[in-house]
Amino acid sequence: MNGVAPASGFRHGRAELAPGIHPRLPALGLIVVIACGCPAARPLPVGVRTATPRPVIVTRVAAPGPDRGGVPVVRASPAPAAPEVRAVAGWTVDLRQHLLPPIDQSGRSTCNSFAATALLEFLVGRATGATPDFSENWNYYVGRTETLDTPYLRSMYAGQDGLAGFLAVEAYERSGPVAEEDWPYETRSPMQLGERGCRDSDGADVPDECFTGKPPGGLEPLGYRLRMEFVPRAEIGSFLVAEQRPVVMNIYAYDVWDDSGAMIRMPTVSEAAACADRGVGCTGHTVLLVGWDEATRTFLFRNSVGASWGDGGYGTLAERFVLEHCEACYWLEQLDELGAEDRAFVEQAAQGVSGVLVED
Repeated sequence: MNGVAPASGFRHGRAELAPGIHPRLPALGLIVVIACGCPAARPLPVGVRTATPRPVIVTRVAAPGPDRGGVPVVRASPAPAAPEVRAVAGWTVDLRQHLLPPIDQSGRSTCNSFAATALLEFLVGRATGATPDFSENWNYYVGRTETLDTPYLRSMYAGQDGLAGFLAVEAYERSGPVAEEDWPYETRSPMQLGERGCRDSDGADVPDECFTGKPPGGLEPLGYRLRMEFVPRAEIGSFLVAEQRPVVMNIYAYDVWDDSGAMIRMPTVSEAAACADRGVGCTGHTVLLVGWDEATRTFLFRNSVGASWGDGGYGTLAERFVLEHCEACYWLEQLDELGAEDRAFVEQAAQGVSGVLVED
């Protein structure tokens, strides 16, 4: 979880923005907030509850053509038949089956693609009985080059390394995966290696491939895709029970995290204040929620720092952490002050996202 220096605040045309928001970005600078491994800018203030989540699971349906303006069309999903729920190792739900041990993102801002790829690997593994291994590099490449398809999203992420978790999942709506062996994970990006053309001091003109790398020639995506489903934070536990599918979630990773894999504790008032006021002691992070304990209201999550962390690469955190410390939680308190594109982005980024396999 690498970091970048937080920037000063600025006045946007719609509202006065909090410290920590990048002055160059025209649409709230949310990439500073909704990314992977970036210092936080104003999480939900301590003691303030989040806006009431929508009571239904919604599915993002991309309208055809390039002019949808980044605003999603949503519809309520029909209530599915609940599969049999089976307690595993003390958990009401434990979905670690069909997943390989987690590997380390190695300081790149790719936690988003690690979570989205593990989600697809789970879905394909459950459907086929295999244990697939798909390329996180490919997902990040497709996410950066295809899902950022509006002026709003392009300007938000211009010259910035990272991607919201829901956009990484959307990449698997746009394209099937490729096998890990066809594009093995690269632990350093061209930007980190200082390759020519990737050292623009301003950052605005840095090509996406400086962050994603260039895919090998001849790659042919496999015939698996998913349809996204957004899940309100307060409904993620019941979704895991009813649907038996993992959920990608953007949260803050505070410095209280350690290598023990024990319960990730809530930040103290002073720790949360340091994060909110100065972007100190926390980073943006994307995880995959794969388990739920109904009795204690605790999540089991898959991390992306290798199998030596925690319990084979997995950790636990309270439902309250997800409710109060998602990356977009602060902005939920200001929705009425935001424009349509900003508001749509915040509402999506503040939810969990899962998916179902569809025919390619």
